[in-house]
Amino acid sequence: MGGVIKRVRVEWLVWTACRHWPTSIETSDDAARLRHTARILAGANLLLEDRDKHKVAVLSHLGGALEELSPLEPSRPHLLVATRLHTRALTLASQGSADRATCASNLLTALLRLHETTGSSQVLHEATIVAKEVQSEMDGRTKDERDLPGLAALTSLALHRRHRQDPTELRSLVHDYRTTLGVDRSSGDIVSSRHHANLGSAYLQLHRLSGDSQDVDDAITEFRTARSIAERLGTGVGEAQSALASGLAVRYDLAGESLDDIVESVNLHEKSFTDPTFDRHELNRRRNAFAIALVRLSRRTRHRADLDRAVDLFEQIPDPDPHVTVNLAHALIERADRFETDDATQAATILDEMIETCAREDDPLTHAFTVAALATALFETATTEADIDDAAARTRSAIALIGTDHPDRARMFYELGCGLFDDDAPPSRRLLARKAFQSAMQEGVGPDFWRINAAAMAAHASASLGDWNTAAADYQQALTLTVASTRPWRPPRDNHSSISEADTLLEDAAAAALNAGDPRGALAAIEHARIIVLDNATGLGRTDALRHAAPDHWARAEQLRQMLMALDWTATDDAVLHRLVRTHRRGGR
Repeated sequence: MGGVIKRVRVEWLVWTACRHWPTSIETSDDAARLRHTARILAGANLLLEDRDKHKVAVLSHLGGALEELSPLEPSRPHLLVATRLHTRALTLASQGSADRATCASNLLTALLRLHETTGSSQVLHEATIVAKEVQSEMDGRTKDERDLPGLAALTSLALHRRHRQDPTELRSLVHDYRTTLGVDRSSGDIVSSRHHANLGSAYLQLHRLSGDSQDVDDAITEFRTARSIAERLGTGVGEAQSALASGLAVRYDLAGESLDDIVESVNLHEKSFTDPTFDRHELNRRRNAFAIALVRLSRRTRHRADLDRAVDLFEQIPDPDPHVTVNLAHALIERADRFETDDATQAATILDEMIETCAREDDPLTHAFTVAALATALFETATTEADIDDAAARTRSAIALIGTDHPDRARMFYELGCGLFDDDAPPSRRLLARKAFQSAMQEGVGPDFWRINAAAMAAHASASLGDWNTAAADYQQALTLTVASTRPWRPPRDNHSSISEADTLLEDAAAAALNAGDPRGALAAIEHARIIVLDNATGLGRTDALRHAAPDHWARAEQLRQMLMALDWTATDDAVLHRLVRTHRRGGR
C-alpha cells in the first residue's frame, strides 16, 4: 500500500512540476516558476529509490531545470550538479532503451554548456566520450523525431570542436539532422526553432571547412526559419535574430557585394539586445558580434560614426577574452589608418599587454589561434624590421601548433605572406613572403580561395623581385586552382566570380611570360583561359551558353588571343608586346 501511495505522490509531483515549468524565461515570474519546478523535482527525487521506474525521468527533468537556472544564478554550481544528475540517469537507464538514448543526449548537452562556461578541455574530452554513446544508440536504425535531441547534441559538439572537425563526418551529420528535422511532427514550437538555429550554425561550420558558399545560403535559410518560429511564438526572438545576423555577415564577407546583407545584419544585432533572456555572458558575445558588424558596415559606407560606435561597444565589454581584445585593437588600427587618429598607439599598448599576459592554455589549438590573431594585429602596427620579424615568428609558431592537414593552415600561411610582403620591402623579406604564399597554395585542405589568392600573391612577389619565370609559373598555378574551384553544382555567382578571377589571372600570366622573354608562353596563357576556363571548367554547358553567361570575359580573351596570334614573333619587339597587353588590360577594366 505504501508503495502505491509513494508512486501516486511522485506522479503528482512530476505532473505539478511540468505544469509550472515555463516555456521561456523572460520575466522574474518565469524565473520564480522555474525555481519552484526545480524544488518540486528535487523533492520527488528524494522520494524515489534507484529501482523505481520514475527515477530516470525525474533525474533528467531535474538536470534540465538546473541547466536553465544556471544563467540566472551564475554563482551557483547548477551545471556541475546537472551533469552529475544526467550521469546518474544514464547509469540507471536500461541498455538499448529510448530512455538511455535521451539520457546520453541530455548529458552531452549539459557537458557542452559546462564547457562554454569553464573552457575546460577535460570537460570537452568527457563530452567526446559521451558522444560515442549517443551515436551508438542511434546507429543501425532509421532516424526519426526521437533522435533530434541526440543529433542536436552531436552537432553542438561538432561546433565546439570547430578546429578538429572532419568535414565529411559533419556533412553526414548535418544531412541526418536536416532530414530528421523535416519530418518532425512537433515542428513549430520553440524547440524546433532552436533546432533550425543549431542546424544553421552547422552549415556555417561546413562553409568554414569547405569554402562552399551554398552552405552559407543554407545556413541563412535555417536561421530565417528559426526567427520566423520565434517571432510567431513571441519567445527566443533575440537569439534567433542574432544567429541570422551572423549568417548574413558571413555571406557579406564572402561576396562583398550586397550592402543589404550587412545593413540587415547590423539592424538584427541591434534588435537582439532587447531580448531579456540573455545572461551577462551571452549579452557580451552579442555586443562583440554587433561591433564586428558595425566595422564591416563602416568599411562599406566609409562612415566614421559606425566605427566609433564599434570601438565603444568593444570597450564596454567587461573582462574581455583575447578575441574581443584583438577585435578592439583591429578597430582602433583601422580608425587610425582611415581617419588619421592617434589610436594606433593605444592599439599597440593593448597588444603588448596581451603578449605579456596571454599564457598558453591547456588547449593548444585555442592558444594557436589566439597567437595567430595577435600576430596579424602586430603586423599592422609594425614600424621596424624587428617588429615584423617578431610577428612572423609568432605566426610560424601558431602554424606549427595546429599541425598538418588543418583547414586553416593555408589561411595562416597567406596571412604570414601578407604581413611580410611590401613592394618596398628588402628583397630578403619579399623572398620570405613568396615562400609563405607558395606554402599556402600547396596546402591540400581548406577553402580554395586562400590557395588561389596565395598563388596570385606569390606571382606578384616574384614579379617584384624580377623573377619573371617563377612569376609566370605561379600565375599559371593560380589559374589552375581557379579552374579547379569551379563546379557545376556551385551557385552561378561563384562560377562567374571564378571566370572574372581567371580573366585577370590570364592577363597577369601573359604579362609575366612576356617579361620572361616568352611570347609564346603568353599565348599559351590566353589559350589556357579561353579553352579550359571558359569552355570546360564552369559547368555552364556549351560554348554558346558561356558566351551568354560571361560575354565580356569571353570577348576580351578572344580579342587578345587573336592579336597575339597575328603577331610576327621573330620581328616583334618586346616593348610592343607589353604595350599590347597593358593597353588591352586598361581597356577592359
